[in-house]
Amino acid sequence: MPSIILTRSAGDNRAIAPLFESRGLAVRSAPMIEFLPLPKDMCGLRSVRRLAGGDAVLITSAFAADLWLDLRETDFREHAPSGYYVVGATSADLLRDGDPEIPIRAVADSVEELLAESFAGVDAVLYPCSTERRDIAVDRLRERGIDVMELPLYSPGVPSGARAMLNRALAAGDPPAAILFFSPSAVRNFHALDPVLPSGVLFGAIGATTATALRERGHDDVIIPPAPTVELLAEAIARALAPG
Repeated sequence: MPSIILTRSAGDNRAIAPLFESRGLAVRSAPMIEFLPLPKDMCGLRSVRRLAGGDAVLITSAFAADLWLDLRETDFREHAPSGYYVVGATSADLLRDGDPEIPIRAVADSVEELLAESFAGVDAVLYPCSTERRDIAVDRLRERGIDVMELPLYSPGVPSGARAMLNRALAAGDPPAAILFFSPSAVRNFHALDPVLPSGVLFGAIGATTATALRERGHDDVIIPPAPTVELLAEAIARALAPG
């Protein structure tokens, strides 16, 4: 049975492991990223409170959705958005459960897909995000004349013990057949550890931006699914590692 290494956060690795195991792959976890909430005094809450009720909210990660829902109970309790524009089914489910009275205007599998929506009638968007958020969402919305107010709520960091976890994953049993990445930050953190990799190991990326980060570090042949979903990545990796 070919083995793979997942590099998302520990909790995310546990959640998605069954999608790969059901396709005949042995899963090892080596978290290369963790999300660290910022203290409230570093989030710029005061500067975005002018976005009172009626503006849309852009959510591009499940972690941002969780932190935003906490704020809806406190700082933004009286500032109900007009609707949510969301990347990811998990994020959408969190918002439906945690803020059921606010409509979800659109759900997409990627930022690029979400930007294909019309955003009709939207003049301003509040964007709870990472300190290392991608530029594309902000830039494209501003090009349309939409006022984007960024609200950085968390920062991606390197997990404590990342080197030891990676070494264990690389040394467990036969060499891993593939290492999978889900963000450029994880790619950067992984290579900062300067790992000794077995020959022939394949690399997989959830989407084009993460694949570009791998290619910039010398990995030319990267497996990418036809759309940026974990299910499709699992299928692509299983096909690539199938005998014959």
